[in-house]
Amino acid sequence: SPKCLQTNKYYPPDFDPLKLRKPKMPADKQVKTRMMLPFTCKCNICGTYLHIGTKFNMRKETLPDESYLGIEVIRFYFKCTRCTTEITMKTDPRNHDYVCESNATRQYDERRDLEAAEEALEKMKKEEEQDPMKFLEARTYESRREMDIMNALSEIIELNKLQAKPDTDKLLSELKQKRQEQVDFQKSQISEEDIKLARVKRIDETEFNKHLEEKRLEAKGLTKRVRDSGSRLKPKFIVKKQVSE
Repeated sequence: SPKCLQTNKYYPPDFDPLKLRKPKMPADKQVKTRMMLPFTCKCNICGTYLHIGTKFNMRKETLPDESYLGIEVIRFYFKCTRCTTEITMKTDPRNHDYVCESNATRQYDERRDLEAAEEALEKMKKEEEQDPMKFLEARTYESRREMDIMNALSEIIELNKLQAKPDTDKLLSELKQKRQEQVDFQKSQISEEDIKLARVKRIDETEFNKHLEEKRLEAKGLTKRVRDSGSRLKPKFIVKKQVSE
């Protein structure tokens, strides 16, 4: 047996669906909808924060007087979760965003600042390409800014050097190196002729240390040395290191 479609409605024989008219909705009529909050805002009455992504039962309406390139602007009404104050926002087709209109303040959004900075930078580059004077001014400003940064960096480096703790090991090694350089320089100043004429006396390290100790004690007045009053030149001393076998 063929299957029959069962309906509970009666259609008369002279029914014509083309004659049906859909009721027109007025332009200012508000429609109930449920949507998530597109941004984080703060209620100006009670100070409650309404975070992005929170679902609200809203009423929406189309604004007949506002549009952008044929795109309609829609206003939304919703209430605060704490004080039930009605908050309104509307779409912004020009900037692909939403605008908080009344009873609430939109919080900081770094993405909006980044996009605005990129747009301002592109606009500035276009102006510089079209106007050579602005291009020259921008280059001068950049060079001056780089010089200021380098000067500030050098001042910071000098300040860190002054405030840094001295490295004793490094200082001792540098001092030893300087002393060794002085000894090498003195050796290079002595000629072979002075050595042959006995103006220079070679001694080893032990004798050199004894000589320094005697001079130190003599300066303190602990020992007395008898010196010749002749006109002989004072001999110079060169330290000859002992070679360990």
